[in-house]
Amino acid sequence: FQLIMQVSGRAGRRAKRGKVIVQTANPQHPLFSFVTNHDVRGFVDEQMRDRRTHFYPPFSRLIEVTIKHTDRKVCHESAAKFTEDARLKLKGMKVMGPAEPMISKIRNEYRMTILIKIGRDQGKLGEIKSTLLAIADQLNQLKEFRSTRIVLDVDPV
Repeated sequence: FQLIMQVSGRAGRRAKRGKVIVQTANPQHPLFSFVTNHDVRGFVDEQMRDRRTHFYPPFSRLIEVTIKHTDRKVCHESAAKFTEDARLKLKGMKVMGPAEPMISKIRNEYRMTILIKIGRDQGKLGEIKSTLLAIADQLNQLKEFRSTRIVLDVDPV
């Protein structure tokens, strides 16, 4: 939204009126209605409703866990084990996944992601990160998952 609004603002700066052409597979997307009507407030209101409904920031905090391994099967198994342990230890928090990201292999490593949604009133982020790091350490103690790499990304959005 912001990028299209910025481009359209720059296209109309001269004496001659500018024209912005956006190529899309979904021209009926509500975003384009907001852009063509210069309805910033409407866009923000719609986004906030959507974020509240789906429990995204600012109504929650996010931690994305990425599991990496050179063997696809080991990557999937370690991600499943991490997710199972996280669900047991993070009661009341939404632990989503594991899932393969759009690009599931980078630099000869397979990847799986787990998204954790934490309510603003569900404890201190530092304590939750410590719990996740402890789960990662326990996973890396197991022989079959020793070479698994685990990366935590707080509020990846």
